[in-house]
Amino acid sequence: MKNNLLIGLSVVSLAMGAVSCNPQENLSTSTTSEQNNTVPSTSGIQAEFTFEKSNQRTVGDTRTDDVTIDNSNINVYASQNGVIPSGYYYDANAQTLMNVPYGIDQFYADYDAVIPADHTPELGMGIDSHILSENTAQAALDYVRDSREPIVNFLSATQTQDVNSTTQLDPFVMMPQNGRISFGIHLDAPSEFWRLDAEFVVYNKNGEQIGKVEGIPEDEVGGEDRYNLGFDYTDLQAVSGAYTYLKIKVIELNSNGERVNGPNDKQWILDGSIDGAYSVANGIAKGYAINIDEKFTPTITDLSAEFQFVQLVIDDEEVNLD
Repeated sequence: MKNNLLIGLSVVSLAMGAVSCNPQENLSTSTTSEQNNTVPSTSGIQAEFTFEKSNQRTVGDTRTDDVTIDNSNINVYASQNGVIPSGYYYDANAQTLMNVPYGIDQFYADYDAVIPADHTPELGMGIDSHILSENTAQAALDYVRDSREPIVNFLSATQTQDVNSTTQLDPFVMMPQNGRISFGIHLDAPSEFWRLDAEFVVYNKNGEQIGKVEGIPEDEVGGEDRYNLGFDYTDLQAVSGAYTYLKIKVIELNSNGERVNGPNDKQWILDGSIDGAYSVANGIAKGYAINIDEKFTPTITDLSAEFQFVQLVIDDEEVNLD
């Protein structure tokens, strides 16, 4: 699964001074009266970018969570004395800052996630055992993660440079501003008279609901689908402090495949408002594999991963993501 990425350029302003949590504050656009047009400027300064924790693999056989990065979607901002320098722009194709005035300047970069038009932050699905690499909760977790890429914005710290004809910028270290959280659930049913169900709810850091999957409809869960479920939340609202609520159910069925609604049904709740393990953390693709055995004993395995950054490949001006 891969996304088509948009290519964009923009020029925005940057605050003067030290590193800030919000480098875009207190900026203004310069005019000829505000800035001396006789100040010399560079013909171009090359920019380099490092995506934090890129190319790191997790311990064991845990898979990484791929984010495809298109460098042309990175924006670099410059300011001098609190204003955008007259004539400054960033050439994304050449990764070069143009017309940067000599003197004390500030720089930062950001990357806006490309969000598909049909994107839904919360996702829940029944998964046929036959399409999994193996009949386990980890395989269900891998499947739901691979069904789409994570939505992640990035932002660098601000660097200050005394610009002259030989200035070289420090690499911009791009820090992820979002996280992701996913669950894979598998039931080793003792007979065909059982099926899985679950309710998945996501809240922001203020406790406001921002996503919900009320359960997998029975007409979408049949055959081998009823033994494997996957849930995922990825969005710009997935920031540190957001959390999930997952209610897992094992439901008894009669010989017609209908719910018995009897006392043998099982239920477990994972509440991120109580246990921080089930909350979102910026820069981490949290993932949990929940295996329920034939005696209805659940085992939860933490398979959280770092984001793995994959460079977009462009051939003949066409984006190839296959």
